[in-house]
Amino acid sequence: EDIIQPNEVPDSDKVIVNLAIDGEEEIGTKSVVTIAESGIADITLFIFQDGKCSETFYAPPTNGKLNIVSEKGYASNASIDVYGVLNMGDRRSEVSIGGSVSTLGNLVYNMGALTSLNSNGFPMAGSVTNAPVGTPFTIHMRRLTAKYGFKINTSNLKYGKFTVTSLQFKNAMRYAYPFVEQNKATATSQIYASSGDYATSNNITALNNGY
Repeated sequence: EDIIQPNEVPDSDKVIVNLAIDGEEEIGTKSVVTIAESGIADITLFIFQDGKCSETFYAPPTNGKLNIVSEKGYASNASIDVYGVLNMGDRRSEVSIGGSVSTLGNLVYNMGALTSLNSNGFPMAGSVTNAPVGTPFTIHMRRLTAKYGFKINTSNLKYGKFTVTSLQFKNAMRYAYPFVEQNKATATSQIYASSGDYATSNNITALNNGY
């Protein structure tokens, strides 16, 4: 029997993945983070068949597009689950071929310095269970970092003046477990104790002007 080469797998036997970035519109003040909130630096995909890892992929964008080619075909009635992470580098080595889907619970992302987001992008993750074979489907990727809006309302201030001089996040987690339902810090080393995100001087001016 002839061996089917990757580019010869018929479309009807392929796992065809589209990506969508979930989230609100970007807001004007972004403190130390300047990258577009929907920017993609790279993607790692894990395909599971019957609960066991069958393929892993990693790709950075080429000419603004992601190109991932499956090396095997799947039956139309195959039980397929697809998990993906964005902007976390190549994570293929953390899930072995044949490994259980539960292995994904050990996958962790360390953001390090917040300014690293400017080059690596925001970490995101998403999954689709019971994915179809041969029919395009969409994985909705959600950011693993929270976004906070902050606005000052002084309309009811009767006396004096309220002025913001600084604004900084404290005790924010620096680790994210993409496929664990609840994340919590268990040690001080897992949080930004005193070096979290902060408002720039331009942000401070905007806040005091009611933005």
